[in-house]
Amino acid sequence: MIKDKINKKTIILWVFFIVYLAVLIKVIFFKYPPGVIYDLFKTRNESWAFRLTNSNVLPMKTILYYLSGSESTLISIKNMLGNILAFIPLGFFVLKLFIRTKHLGHILIISLVISISFELIQLLTGIGCFDIDDVLLNVLGAVMGYFIGRLCTKKYNQPREFVS
Repeated sequence: MIKDKINKKTIILWVFFIVYLAVLIKVIFFKYPPGVIYDLFKTRNESWAFRLTNSNVLPMKTILYYLSGSESTLISIKNMLGNILAFIPLGFFVLKLFIRTKHLGHILIISLVISISFELIQLLTGIGCFDIDDVLLNVLGAVMGYFIGRLCTKKYNQPREFVS
């Protein structure tokens, strides 16, 4: 009976994880209509110089730019918060679904690899720009998800007091 509940819970978590990954991929790579993506892919693939010029490899450059007020407050909040919020579920799901990833270091490595992969795909395909600050914010989000998962586990596993 307990094993059935665990298996059902695990299956449900896996389904949500797969849906989350599909939505994340859609938001990152397919945020524009197909015609726009095709045009971006076609025009940006012609120029490596354009893609490299629009890349940011200096940590905190974009974040400090947003915090300086040089960009619209709404755009700054949307971009920074969006990068953080997008990866919170990753930290939670990795903690809950992968037995060998119970330590923060594992979450850091996994989220770093996934985030850098997304950024490199954007750079290579031309459908986005590489920004190391996106990686930093994504990893921060995954770490937050990890701690949320840890809190849920502690709260869920605490013995309950019964009142008679």
